[in-house]
Amino acid sequence: AGLHVLKERDWLQDLRRDHELMKQLVSGLKTMPEVDVFTYGGTNMCEVRVRPEVEDAVRKGDAITSYAKASGLRMDSYSRSGAGWRFVTHRSVTASQVEALLEAFEKGCKA
Repeated sequence: AGLHVLKERDWLQDLRRDHELMKQLVSGLKTMPEVDVFTYGGTNMCEVRVRPEVEDAVRKGDAITSYAKASGLRMDSYSRSGAGWRFVTHRSVTASQVEALLEAFEKGCKA
């Protein structure tokens, strides 16, 4: 079964799509002054936090998490990690989920 999947999937195309989705996410996050994308190398992974100098940064982070979960996204609590989030795009992540996450950040930063 595994060999069949390897033959039937265009893994390189999947990876390109994953990288493009992450680029869209990072681009959207970088427009938000409260948000710091502190690790991103042009791949399908990034690390993000609410800037520590932002008033009520932990509360805003928890609000972002709540809005994301309300949209059906899985995300760890901000206050539990304390350092932010690590996001990874993969073949199960859709463009609409990226948009929902950006919306959760927009709402949470205003909370």
